[in-house]
Amino acid sequence: MSSKGSDAERELARILWNKGFVVMRSPASGSAREDPQPDLLFSDGSNIFGAECKRSSKGKVYINREEVAELEAFCERFGLGCEALYAVRFNYRPWYFLRLGDLEETEGLSFRVDEESVTERGTTVEGLMD
Repeated sequence: MSSKGSDAERELARILWNKGFVVMRSPASGSAREDPQPDLLFSDGSNIFGAECKRSSKGKVYINREEVAELEAFCERFGLGCEALYAVRFNYRPWYFLRLGDLEETEGLSFRVDEESVTERGTTVEGLMD
């Protein structure tokens, strides 16, 4: 994983912790592991979330279907109502969280999140606390 990706995960973990969530980061998540694990697992005491973190300076993020399926499978296996989310941050913007149903499908084997629609489809950290 790039240091930019690790830095983004640590940044979001710190933000969530400071907002009162309990946070666990899986530094060897994604392709570095045989068993799928999300980048972050966090809870506000009532809700549990498994999240993959994506940061981009290009205005768009593409996520392959296999990665989405692995996140969904992990959250289902974890149980306790664990909800799968994608945490996305574009430069000079806050973090937004998207549920899997809010990801925009492309014609290929991926999903797309763009800077313009993330504010409409996603929610902020504060929105997760409602």
